[in-house]
Amino acid sequence: MAFVQISQRLIRTVAWAAVAAAAMGSAQVSANTITYTSPSTAPNYGSSGTKIKTETMKFGTNNATTVYTGALWANEQPSNSSFWVYCLDPLVSAQSPTTETPKGLTAFLGSSSYFGAAAYANVGTVYKKQDATTVQNNLVELYSHAYSDSLTNSTKSAAFQYAIWEILGETESNYGTGSGGLKANTYVGNGDSAFRTQADAYLTALTATGNEATAWSAVNGTNLSTAQNFTYTVYTPNTTGSSQAFLGVVASSTTNTNGVPEPGTGVLAAMGALAWLGVRQRKNKAA
Repeated sequence: MAFVQISQRLIRTVAWAAVAAAAMGSAQVSANTITYTSPSTAPNYGSSGTKIKTETMKFGTNNATTVYTGALWANEQPSNSSFWVYCLDPLVSAQSPTTETPKGLTAFLGSSSYFGAAAYANVGTVYKKQDATTVQNNLVELYSHAYSDSLTNSTKSAAFQYAIWEILGETESNYGTGSGGLKANTYVGNGDSAFRTQADAYLTALTATGNEATAWSAVNGTNLSTAQNFTYTVYTPNTTGSSQAFLGVVASSTTNTNGVPEPGTGVLAAMGALAWLGVRQRKNKAA
């Protein structure tokens, strides 16, 4: 009996510690500071220097404009972790540093943060928020096959970013640099044929019918048939429209679009353990 009592006391202590730790973790989730840069050196940077390029494109009814497109290197505090991110908010300017809240891709696409800034109301109906399930499935397929390839040089990085923006705001039938509500062709003043070819190659593989691995086996001369699994985390500004939302991924054993735990998840789990312990104690006393 003494052994049982000690075990219960230990479990109770651990459970309360979990509650406290989860509460502290939840508080930190909403207070992360993110700094975005385009450095000359970073892990897996490739031989061509910066991942960012300037490309001319046209969003909906807006005038054609030159935008920066490609991956950015992010540093998150207080964890002091660094990672690549791609933009999910093409019509919003990036502010650095900014306070942002990490959440899973699924949660982001189901929230008002996805194309929630006022700028998206001014581009007509041809470039707009799309079905969340379709967007998520296509983003996961794009990342699974082409994310690592996108970080090898600035042209591929810019093309990958363009593909993300197409998925977010276009129907599948309009994917490409020359059609739909987002264009980056010679008609709007884009003369970068290498960028256009690469972006269209990513999008063609994405929308091909039949076997997925076969579709990605010859993407502008590169075999991308092998898929990778990632955990997907979106970094959203605490005030929608104050800065861009960014998507970061880390390799994982399975695809995880829930990203970081939702605030309070750990607290609920620990409180469940305490409730279970209380029931066990009452049963032991009754016996």
